[in-house]
Amino acid sequence: MRINNRQRHWRFVIVLAALKAHFLPSAAVAQEVPVAHASRGAGTLEVDGRLEEDAWEAASAIGPFVQVDPTAGAPSSAPTDVRLLWDGTGLYVGARMTEPDARTATRAEGLRRDFTYETSDVFGVLLDGFGDGRFAMAFMTTPDGVQRDLLVFDGRDADESWNGIWRVRTARTEGGWTVEMFIPWKTLRYASGEGWRVNFIREARAIQETSGWSPWHRGVDPWDMAFAGRLEGIAPPPPGVNAQIQPYMAGRTESTGSALFSDPTSTRDAGVDVKWAATPNTVLDLTYNMDFAQAEVDRQVVNLDRFPVFFPERRTFFLESAGLFDTGLDVISPFYSRRIGLDSEGRPVPVTAGARMTHRSTKSSAGALLLRQEGVGAVDGSVFGVGRYVRNIEHGRRGFQPERTPRVGVPAALVPLRRL
Repeated sequence: MRINNRQRHWRFVIVLAALKAHFLPSAAVAQEVPVAHASRGAGTLEVDGRLEEDAWEAASAIGPFVQVDPTAGAPSSAPTDVRLLWDGTGLYVGARMTEPDARTATRAEGLRRDFTYETSDVFGVLLDGFGDGRFAMAFMTTPDGVQRDLLVFDGRDADESWNGIWRVRTARTEGGWTVEMFIPWKTLRYASGEGWRVNFIREARAIQETSGWSPWHRGVDPWDMAFAGRLEGIAPPPPGVNAQIQPYMAGRTESTGSALFSDPTSTRDAGVDVKWAATPNTVLDLTYNMDFAQAEVDRQVVNLDRFPVFFPERRTFFLESAGLFDTGLDVISPFYSRRIGLDSEGRPVPVTAGARMTHRSTKSSAGALLLRQEGVGAVDGSVFGVGRYVRNIEHGRRGFQPERTPRVGVPAALVPLRRL
């Protein structure tokens, strides 16, 4: 019997589909969706890391953790007990971590905020207030109570520069360590009090074990909320006006000459940054007379080749939601924000005003940035603008896990709109 090319093609497709179904498990089929219940807190809770209040003992314990690595699906070798409380001001997270070798087993990198995830013992909570499995707010800590937080979209676009307002305290115990977190409702972004998703992660470096309450596949990051469970029992207040205003003022006085014939000179400067979450999905950032004093100092680099060094962005205004303007191309980067507000020698150039609008939803993402830069010395005054639009094609659901759909985007580009 002869088999034509068309028959060979369809047989090849069927074989590939069978292999994919066998070797690539689906979270929707293989994993039951767990449910975490939060209890209403009674009385005043002191965030001290001790978990000694009666409310913690009365709260429902959230199920055992499961290994993600090294033995996927096996019970965790370092048990973790998590409980949730809430009141009118925010959400409380309490956890007790058992260590195989007690206090000698914990690892902590230092006391710097936004610590390196890969080098410390970690406990973290992941929250998705929209319930679509695509947005995550991650709050993590070490045995020393160091904070790390980030916003994640689609499980891969992480905004590590975001610093939310929340508190955490930890305590060492004979059997390991404990964590107590308080996350205000005003810090969280959500649509309503229903349909929330939640997950908890644990890194035990002494035994090289990664575990979670609702385990995820090794091929994805822990903050992929498609593998998260449901959060029930909370009643947060309706989302209100979420705005932050950060003014600054700086001054300097200098006197030259002798005491009798001094020539005093003074300089002063002022500005303001405004962040307004117009909706849970849309954020507007405004700046007037941008402040460069809060930016971290660049590391010294010795460049021994003929290619320029691209230093990372450290200014707060450009950091949040920077991943929306990043196309993910390592060779070509159409948008490099360090060219705004700095000259070729790295000296600040005044930025008179700027605005940035970002919007993210299950169907699309969009962002626009517009800034006015003054002219100083050899640097001409300019107006810069950049925009990007990303559309999710054939978005849909399959069980509890959203489809991993391709995205089509308009590449970001830095464009001087008008040379002044």
